[in-house]
Amino acid sequence: MEPHLFDAFRDLLSTIGEALDVREVFQRLCSTVERIIPHDEADLALLTEDGAEFRVYATTTQGEPEPMRPHDAVLSDSSTARLFDGRFCGDRGFRSGVRVPVKGDGRVIGVFALLSRKEAAYSDRELTLAQRVADYVSIALAHYRLAEAARRAAVERDRAANLEASVELLREIAGVLDIRSVFPRVSEIANKVLPHDRMTMSFDYGNGEIVMQAVSNDDFTHADRIRLHHDDQVDHACDGAFIVADLERETLPIAEPSNLQEHIVAAGYRSFLAVNASARDQVLGIEFWSRRVAAFSTEDVPIARRIADHVALAVSHEQLAEAALQVSEARTRADRLERRVRSLA
Repeated sequence: MEPHLFDAFRDLLSTIGEALDVREVFQRLCSTVERIIPHDEADLALLTEDGAEFRVYATTTQGEPEPMRPHDAVLSDSSTARLFDGRFCGDRGFRSGVRVPVKGDGRVIGVFALLSRKEAAYSDRELTLAQRVADYVSIALAHYRLAEAARRAAVERDRAANLEASVELLREIAGVLDIRSVFPRVSEIANKVLPHDRMTMSFDYGNGEIVMQAVSNDDFTHADRIRLHHDDQVDHACDGAFIVADLERETLPIAEPSNLQEHIVAAGYRSFLAVNASARDQVLGIEFWSRRVAAFSTEDVPIARRIADHVALAVSHEQLAEAALQVSEARTRADRLERRVRSLA
């Protein structure tokens, strides 16, 4: 191979290695291909999953590329490398072209085509070089497919973990009338899908007063009652959640106790995430605390809400049980009063 071609293929491999998705570097990639095979346009088309048609995956053309179908002359017998002339190049002014298959897992997954406005611009030599370029492209596509498969597997693992944690949470709270008695265990289960170092539950009475209900550990003494600054009451900026990335640099909206944040930081906590949920008529907050800076982001909000919803379900169950108990006690008192009245009569 001529030295300049060797250098071009080396640069081609380097460009492909800069991104998982070849589309991100296709323009630069084809600038390198220009040193190997001069052309006016380059197209990469991939077969759809059902094999019914080709779809343009990447192109150097400006604007919307023309659709490519299996019966088009340029795509016919896509498993074979071929040269073609202006009769098969449409009406866009191209006079010659070269098309080679792109293979993956031993089968054709697409085609790579180079078009020129010159007549007879390509020969068997360019056909061989184009096939080598396509082999490089197929490597890039294989890496991308592997990365996508890994990403999908990770998503599925996350979904499975979330589902498993949800089931485990439901089992934990199903037979409990007081969520406080198992709150450390709830935190332990929640930690599997939303890592944290401390979890708390509070009731929000809507007037700036927050009453702490449960904590997962005793790292520091949390005030039983907290009063928020009036302007910051329920002022959640992150899609209904409140996130503090660094408790040493950002201030919690706490008016009283005024030194509570100092105690929190002194205990080693650096970031915070809070979400609200409703348990019948009661608004409750679930707060997650971490010793790491920026441990939480808006991506954690959906799973935090799911955890809060599970806790709210337990609190609602507790409230219903308390209401039923109150009704029962009231009936018992009424029965006693009625019996006493009858005895006096």
